[in-house]
Amino acid sequence: MTVVTTFANATETLASGAEGVRLALDAIGIAVIAIGAAAALGGVVRTRLRRERVRFTAVRLMLARYLALGLEFQLAADVVDTAISPEWQHIGQLAAIATIRTALNYFLGQEMREERASLSEPIPPTQGSNA
Repeated sequence: MTVVTTFANATETLASGAEGVRLALDAIGIAVIAIGAAAALGGVVRTRLRRERVRFTAVRLMLARYLALGLEFQLAADVVDTAISPEWQHIGQLAAIATIRTALNYFLGQEMREERASLSEPIPPTQGSNA
């Protein structure tokens, strides 16, 4: 077996392993987002079944945390994908995806800060109980 053949086999094994890691990271990101959506929906349904007022701000804050975490896992998957095949087209796609996901995370963070601040404010007594 030559050095070139050994190197080619090692490269193929590494690429195959990295593809598995990428798929796992993507799956984790999707699962985190799905779990967050289910948890948010479940919280709303449980609150409504108890005939209590739904605090949508708290629900949105919880969902935003799951979305931010899911986006981070998916960005990690994209980085691994680019490491597998570092062609200029993939690098450009990663740059675009990273920019979009970073912007989403930034705005989610902004919204989460605003939501936290509004949760600490007292609820005016003039609001309806089913808002």
